[in-house]
Amino acid sequence: MNIQELTTWNRLCSLDFDATDVAFPFSARLARDNGWTRAHTAEVIEEYRKFCFLAVHAGHPVTPSDEVDQAWHQHLTYSRHYWDTLCRDTLERPLHHGPTEGGAAEDHKFHDWYERTLASYRRYFGKPPASIWPSAAERFDARHDFVRIDRRDVVTMDRSLLRRGAVGALTAGAFVAVAQAIAQTDEARSSAGAGAFVALLLVAAVGLFITFIVVAARRRRAPHGRPGRARTADAAAAGGFAGCGSSSKHSHGDGQDGGNGNADGGAGGCGASGCGGGGGCGGGGS
Repeated sequence: MNIQELTTWNRLCSLDFDATDVAFPFSARLARDNGWTRAHTAEVIEEYRKFCFLAVHAGHPVTPSDEVDQAWHQHLTYSRHYWDTLCRDTLERPLHHGPTEGGAAEDHKFHDWYERTLASYRRYFGKPPASIWPSAAERFDARHDFVRIDRRDVVTMDRSLLRRGAVGALTAGAFVAVAQAIAQTDEARSSAGAGAFVALLLVAAVGLFITFIVVAARRRRAPHGRPGRARTADAAAAGGFAGCGSSSKHSHGDGQDGGNGNADGGAGGCGASGCGGGGGCGGGGS
């Protein structure tokens, strides 16, 4: 990393996204709107710093991962901090966020930019964390279907949660079947008593399953109750900017500042979120 890159990186590391005099700062809103834990939110903010660095110094247009893009979307809503503190004072140039124009050519372009972004990331910072920077195939998977919803009106849950619930229901059903067989062969029980016993077990199993679903749904409504990657269609909850998700792409087309980034690695740590590496201005999108 040369002196110019190191200067940019040090500025990014000292950049504080959270105002100390507010009850609901940037990181708390980002965690709430995406259903992330505090720890995962801090990781995403660190990766957003690295993305901003690459946007200046990679020497080519860059495209963020979806999670980094969510941080970018939200930061744009803090317009004074974004344009004055980040762009003017830290990067010393604008970093624009523009939507795709649509079509196969745009899809190919952003796919290529994302691959180049990952390559430049490795050059400056080493291997990117797969939990935040997935492969291009996963990043632009056409099956992604992000929408903005009001969680007061709907209940959302992960497919993995449904699978676990189905397994639990099947297990409970098997238990009921075994209990029924035992009850039918138990000469000490009357037929009516056996039926009541089985019905009671069935009601208990269904009740446990419903309780499991309700508790899981309530956990998902908590601000920091979900694992970092457990994102669903409610990723842009009420109160924040409605992010475009993976199927929508954006770019910053400045790529003038050549990325002569050498392989001598990153530098230093930063603030509460931690950092290490170097930065510049080149392009962006998601």
